[in-house]
Amino acid sequence: MSTPNKNRLIFVDVLRLLALLQMVNGHTLHALLSQDVRQGGGYQGYLFFRGLVSVAFMLVAGLAFYLTTLLRPGAWTGAARRKRCLRALEIIAIGFLLRLPLSALLRADVHGLRAALPSVLQIDVLPCIGVSLLMLEGMLWLLRTPRAVALACAGLCALAAVAAPWGASLPTALPLGSLTTWLGPQAGSSFPLLPYAGFVFAGVWVGALVLPLGAATPAPRVAARLVGVAGLLALSSSLASRLPLTVVPGVHTPGFFGLKLSLVVLACSALSLALWRVSALPALLATLTSETLTIYVFHLFVLYGAPIALARRVGMSLELPFALAVSASMLLSSAAFALAWKRAKAWPLAQRTWPWLRTSGLVLTSAWALWLAWPAAVRADRAEVSSPPRGVAPDVGASRD
Repeated sequence: MSTPNKNRLIFVDVLRLLALLQMVNGHTLHALLSQDVRQGGGYQGYLFFRGLVSVAFMLVAGLAFYLTTLLRPGAWTGAARRKRCLRALEIIAIGFLLRLPLSALLRADVHGLRAALPSVLQIDVLPCIGVSLLMLEGMLWLLRTPRAVALACAGLCALAAVAAPWGASLPTALPLGSLTTWLGPQAGSSFPLLPYAGFVFAGVWVGALVLPLGAATPAPRVAARLVGVAGLLALSSSLASRLPLTVVPGVHTPGFFGLKLSLVVLACSALSLALWRVSALPALLATLTSETLTIYVFHLFVLYGAPIALARRVGMSLELPFALAVSASMLLSSAAFALAWKRAKAWPLAQRTWPWLRTSGLVLTSAWALWLAWPAAVRADRAEVSSPPRGVAPDVGASRD
């Protein structure tokens, strides 16, 4: 493969690595940083740029779908589609399992389950990406051509941005709330489909615009096209911000959606030029790019899961230097775990058994959790208690952005 061909994959991988670095750092600081430090314009600026991490991950997911699926005829077979759909379902399942109140389940604490179930229903980044990927597979099956899929993604991206204020106004009362929590943030969802799925769809149509030849597209042309797309998105954001829409927090307005997307696309342009002559990533970094989900799960367990649960044991009590030191340790330990996990999966026995164990384990764990949680919650609703229920927060959970 020539250097320009490799560069296209390099800049996407480096964007993923940078987002991974800030994700672990951002979650660690969010859990441990003292409230006294969380003030001032500098901290607010940090929060804004931290919010670009989720946008980068979702844009990369769409770009990867375009490069590895739309441009590869062999990826359109029934077997390949089933494999990708199964993987998307696994991502969704992992996202929900991370939010389970494990201690309440193991103790059969019906009041704790009832208090925690609304949090379990909240949509985090993994379910959002998983459902977006399933929607892309549906478009691929219906439309059958890369051009048609890319055009549909452009339309759905715009729809997700424009419909975000509507999604944020939907009611949250159950049972309808179990559906509306997928569409808006009002029930506590950090990454509802409106507008976050739009970032995944954006990755597909941006890829179609700037990488028509895939990895063979020359780097200067890619960078110039990315700058043009970023400018168009910034202009659209400016125009959308003038519309009389309901103002809600975060990216849940079309203007803010376009602004964040334009900044990440502009960062892609800078990376594509900076890495023009880089032929390949070092083996260590290349491995980490393939284990982002492993790192995501591991660092959340360390922060929120028993028995370590730093967020509970330490809490928001550390000054900035100490919090940054813990963040650096978290990055190193997460990377070490990912490397060990990658090596373990390469063992002959693991290669034969891991795919089956991964799927069956997720299915059985999900079924066990639902079997315990829902009947227990129903019984708790019907029970007469003399004291208020004791709330139990989920053992593991992902913070916003």
